[in-house]
Amino acid sequence: MNTQDLIAHIAQATATVFSALRNEHPDEDFYAFALYTDSSAMSVQAAGNSEQALEEVLKNAEDRSPESDAYSRWASSEWAYEAFRGVGFKEISKALRESPDRSNFSKFKADAHAAMIEALRTADASGVFGTGTDREKIIIFVTITDDNDAEQLENDSAKQLNSPAAYQKFLNRYDVAGS
Repeated sequence: MNTQDLIAHIAQATATVFSALRNEHPDEDFYAFALYTDSSAMSVQAAGNSEQALEEVLKNAEDRSPESDAYSRWASSEWAYEAFRGVGFKEISKALRESPDRSNFSKFKADAHAAMIEALRTADASGVFGTGTDREKIIIFVTITDDNDAEQLENDSAKQLNSPAAYQKFLNRYDVAGS
């Protein structure tokens, strides 16, 4: 699958998944949506979370420290809707796993991350995440599960995909000083 096809397929899957998520949970206020992959760039999945789902997690949490609450809010692996409708990304993940471009892994991985960012941008441009003030309420970004480079990719992608004000809020997501 060439890069443009990969972007188009990821964008379409993203639009389908996020629309389904909103339709199945119409009374929830979503604040974040992410695409994520693994360290080997062998898959793409989607995750989303809402204020209501987060509140449910926090209500039942044993550790209610500011650090733990921030982690629950922003770590996509902790979200209520992690891997939501994962089957929508099955063919994309297969194409990544079987790509002949994996032989130059550093470039392949960077290209996969860039395609995920561009796919979110494409979905966003079509209004999938809302428009105007509704869009400002949702932070979108790309991440990697269990990887030391995750936070850098999250920050870089969030900067490209969100308004400066939303990005600044995201950038300070783990700053709990004074709490």
